[in-house]
Amino acid sequence: MNQLILRYAAGNWWLIMPEQKSGYIAPLQINDSAAEMVKYLKEGKSAEEIASILSEGDSSLISEITSDVEALHKSVLNHFKLKTD
Repeated sequence: MNQLILRYAAGNWWLIMPEQKSGYIAPLQINDSAAEMVKYLKEGKSAEEIASILSEGDSSLISEITSDVEALHKSVLNHFKLKTD
């Protein structure tokens, strides 16, 4: 995940693989919430840590946000054909 670049361009967030060795992989367009999650993932935070930050003290949201972060992480890894960090 750390090798990916997160950029805001043309009104959208994009995840980009800068060095591609075996074929082209298109950038992945993500929304604002996903971009915030990606920033934390790139910092090495766990899904639970990210959920705690994003829930803003509402413990009833932690489980749902944790699932969202895990799903996003899996989706990004699959899109860019990356192994688990």
